[in-house]
Amino acid sequence: MKKLFALVLATCMMLSLIACGSAGGSEATPTTEAALPFRVGYHKVNITPDSPVGLAGYGNTDERKHTEVLDYLYLTCVAISDEQDNTVLLFSADVCGASDVMVASLRNKISEKTGVPTTNMMFNVSHTHSAPSAQSITAIFNDAAMEAAEKSLEDRKPATMYFGKAETDGINFVRHYYMN
Repeated sequence: MKKLFALVLATCMMLSLIACGSAGGSEATPTTEAALPFRVGYHKVNITPDSPVGLAGYGNTDERKHTEVLDYLYLTCVAISDEQDNTVLLFSADVCGASDVMVASLRNKISEKTGVPTTNMMFNVSHTHSAPSAQSITAIFNDAAMEAAEKSLEDRKPATMYFGKAETDGINFVRHYYMN
């Protein structure tokens, strides 16, 4: 359990460093835990609805429907496993929100299908008001999360964690629809 906690902590630190991205070269230094082998997989699914749906936030969603798509919406999943196959799934979705009940139900379904414990899953939403809520595209959201979980687990490859400096572009990219 301690190794799993260390793995989750290291992953959060890694994602924080990526999100903060700093200028500089790409020199990398191995972590003190470099001897701990783990596998990482990733998958991304387009969750942009085909037909106009109400955009979440700012009141009545019936008045705020998209008319065309400027930027697609995605749900992504990173799967990280240690040498004992303890696995965490980290999800991120370009939606305004997702209810606790919906996410709990989805965690249970993903756990039944993949064997990853529900406590080893983290869902994050971008909270963009230029997208629907997860509830308004439930079928798309659930199917995408299941696909992303399964494909990211299939995609796992040996990895070593390094800390370094790099420039990142578009990490806080705002996705939005055109509206009337």
